[in-house]
Amino acid sequence: PPLVAAMAAAEAPDVYLLKFEPSASAELIAYTRHAFDQRGGLHTEIDPADPRKLYVRALAEELEHEAEHVGLLKPLAESEDGFVDFAAFEVDLRDTFKGYGDPDFFTAAERVWLLQEMIEHVEPGPDFKTLAHDTSSGHRSAHCGSRTTIVDALLHERMLEFATPLHDNTTRWKLWRSMVSLSELMHLSGSGYLADARAYYGENCAVYFAWMQYYTRSLAVPGALGAALWAYHWDEDMTVDNSPLAPLYSIIVVLWAFAFAKGWNRKNVELGHEWNAPIDGSSTATEVRPAFYGKLHTSPVTGLAELHYPAWKRRCKYAVSAVVTLFMLAVAFVVMICSLNLQGYIPAVDRFGVDNPFHVPELYQFSKAGAIFDPNGPLLLSLLPVVAHSMVILILNQFIYRRIAEALNHWENHRTVDDFESALVLKRFFFEAFDCYIALFYLCFWECDVLRLQAEMQALFATDCLRRVLMETLVPLVMHATSQGIAENKKHDDPVPMAEPKRGSVGTRSRAVQSFSKAAGAIRAAAENDDMMEQCEQFDDYLEMTIQFGYVVLFASAMPLAAVLSIINNVVELRSDATKLSFVSRRPPVSRTASIGMWQNLVIGMAALSALTNSFIVAFTSEQMMQWVPNLFKHHQLDASVEQVVLQGSGRYVVGLVFGLEHALLLAGLLIWFGIKNVPKWVRLEVDRRNFRNDQTLAEIRRQERKRRRALREQR
Repeated sequence: PPLVAAMAAAEAPDVYLLKFEPSASAELIAYTRHAFDQRGGLHTEIDPADPRKLYVRALAEELEHEAEHVGLLKPLAESEDGFVDFAAFEVDLRDTFKGYGDPDFFTAAERVWLLQEMIEHVEPGPDFKTLAHDTSSGHRSAHCGSRTTIVDALLHERMLEFATPLHDNTTRWKLWRSMVSLSELMHLSGSGYLADARAYYGENCAVYFAWMQYYTRSLAVPGALGAALWAYHWDEDMTVDNSPLAPLYSIIVVLWAFAFAKGWNRKNVELGHEWNAPIDGSSTATEVRPAFYGKLHTSPVTGLAELHYPAWKRRCKYAVSAVVTLFMLAVAFVVMICSLNLQGYIPAVDRFGVDNPFHVPELYQFSKAGAIFDPNGPLLLSLLPVVAHSMVILILNQFIYRRIAEALNHWENHRTVDDFESALVLKRFFFEAFDCYIALFYLCFWECDVLRLQAEMQALFATDCLRRVLMETLVPLVMHATSQGIAENKKHDDPVPMAEPKRGSVGTRSRAVQSFSKAAGAIRAAAENDDMMEQCEQFDDYLEMTIQFGYVVLFASAMPLAAVLSIINNVVELRSDATKLSFVSRRPPVSRTASIGMWQNLVIGMAALSALTNSFIVAFTSEQMMQWVPNLFKHHQLDASVEQVVLQGSGRYVVGLVFGLEHALLLAGLLIWFGIKNVPKWVRLEVDRRNFRNDQTLAEIRRQERKRRRALREQR
């Protein structure tokens, strides 16, 4: 078969693995293989050791034609003036492109992406439904009117366990060593490991590491100021409650949050330009989901038949989703109340002498002096309620609401991939944010106690960081060691070759057997290794970092060291994510979208919210404003504590100062966001220059090509 020769030509060729479910019939697998072979340009092979594994590959010349079809941008040969221009690849003009003929002219990620594009052009035929339903368990099938690929249809019918590009073991190890190197860790330029990560994993993975690096480097500003403020508070009489510098730190952090969001927006544009990749999610904005269903009607735009789902039905489903989410939020709120009672933060009577509706005496008694969770007792015992709260948050998010959110998202029947992913991000983020922040908001806005807010935030943040470090380092290492051991045992116990080459002369056949056996062994080893791995999922990585960003900016003065701890955590996170991506997860499909999507909007939203929360902390949760305008406040004895109260007749001025500060911060944020252009000047100039030169260069190349062909015809 053609695949045999192709695989024999390389030690680790670019291969896509499709592993079918045990319920998939042999006829369905054969039908799928035939569909790929009929497409043209794709070659398939069944693994004799496991007939449920189907390998798909394309030859180099076929990838070139696909690159021309999709208009893949590649650099042209360097001009006399030293500029390197880009143009859509053309097979007839391939010799004019820089580096053509080199093995890595197309990067590993580009080859996989081109292979994916070819696979995605294979659609299920009319007999697919019959074959799929022979063993289907009654799952809703994709409608005939929807434009879907055969891989998507197999996944939707639950006939396919997974489809993934196989890892290249040599490249993976080399890249991992670079990614975990501290000397390369904080590089953002193309000369760092970021370029290698993009070349192997693609833009969708590289942009996550770029964002993580940019975020971690940007934390140096609040980190340095926070450390200085913490040192200033070293005096026993100075706390975040009465610090005159804390309001200034809060203001700087809020402005930094807007500047960071804008700075990343500009950096994202730069990366999109350098990588020749879209940053607006255009690759998924109009892509119809295979699971989308509805009734066929004629499109008023194209005049073609397409699926339509009434908007009012989806709005009704949104309402049901909101009710389910509110119920889950109520569960999280009850857990928070229990935790705060166990820590002794909710007394029977609040600071103003009013009965506290959230006081639970059966739980509160465990926090009294001499009790098991006495805050002044043994440190480990006093932290148990916080640790338990953190664990419950993890269980609610990862094992309960995650599944509920995904089920609701599928039930809402979003049309496009972009709409589906955005809705899932919002559901998961708001639930986890509520879980993580609700205790802090309660202490900030209800109890108005900045010292308890600080204690709770330190405990929650430290516990969450420790949990992430353990989950992101020890667990991946154990999983990697386990999978390596299993793969090694399989390699010794089951040395069956994948296929036999075609017969030929003795010398030719011997060389082909040796070469192909080497390639087949690498492919089988990669397939067995990937079979034991989990699907790569960066959703939780983005979610954790966005939640961390909220800890840093929403309650800035309550925990000045949050940025410093975040830097330390993120350095470990970057290295552990590289390990997880290389050895714990399957190689992710390549997406050429260099954007973090909805997460950017959430970062901007939290930056805006931080203006309100920090202004409230300055005026009402602490005595920080009292240090600047003491003539508006006085101290008042309340039972065993002394609290600040607003002087009679001064309330209007305090409220005016609070909301004046909040509005001023929002105005400054708007000026930062809209006053600074999204596209850096050098990128605008480079785009204009590139477009101008490309038009001229390609026109000249085509003239020379036409001239050469005329000369050849005249010679003939």
